[in-house]
Amino acid sequence: MKKTNYHTHHYRCNHAEGEIKDYVSFAVKRKITELGMSCHVPYKDGRFPEDRMKYSDLSKYFQEIDQAREVFKEINLLKGFECEYFEDCHDYYLELKSKTDYLILGQHYLIKENKEAVDSFYIHDKETLYLYRDSVIKGIESKIFDFLAHPDVFMASYPQWDEHCEKITEDILSSCRKYNMPIEYNANGLRQSRKYPHDIFWKYVSDNYPYIKILINSDAHKPNALDDKFVRISKEKIKKMKLNNIDILPIKK
Repeated sequence: MKKTNYHTHHYRCNHAEGEIKDYVSFAVKRKITELGMSCHVPYKDGRFPEDRMKYSDLSKYFQEIDQAREVFKEINLLKGFECEYFEDCHDYYLELKSKTDYLILGQHYLIKENKEAVDSFYIHDKETLYLYRDSVIKGIESKIFDFLAHPDVFMASYPQWDEHCEKITEDILSSCRKYNMPIEYNANGLRQSRKYPHDIFWKYVSDNYPYIKILINSDAHKPNALDDKFVRISKEKIKKMKLNNIDILPIKK
């Protein structure tokens, strides 16, 4: 199988290290054949400024990827973003899709009816759990995104697996199957000792959706994380579960 990674952050995200050229240089050394840069999408209204680049830096981000492409001819370097799905930004995502190679659906934030923003890493109650499900499914149904990142991120702070977790897992996976959207096994969850990838979630995938496409990504925040022991452990786990691991992202255009 080819070595690839489509979930890659760098210093412009404000919580990662290294420039684009540092990631590409490391990827070339490790014989990664396709690398996608995918910083968190900046919003025109400046929402969530603490963990993403400014909207005014968008052109610089594109320019830096283009410059790296000129230097590193031996690797296929792709432009991408990791995006939440918010209905009021639908046209903006379409605009970005026309300027990038792919977009990731990574629902880091949820917006409640009272306009309060909730971090998906801190879901503690079933009402917010179902809001996560509804937000993700709307993103899948938009047909804008190329894969779903860390689908089990809702378990990061949720007390324990219960019938509500199983229900939203079934609904999300069913939607992914309907729209042929791959899901991600996220090595950074292992790297950071988080509660995802969650064993019960992935057993549910194995038992009920063994043919759904699985992408293993580093979710790198440092260049050397592109090909570390946590990526290798992730590959071993997916192989042991006999899931449908794909190494090349089928990009929607």
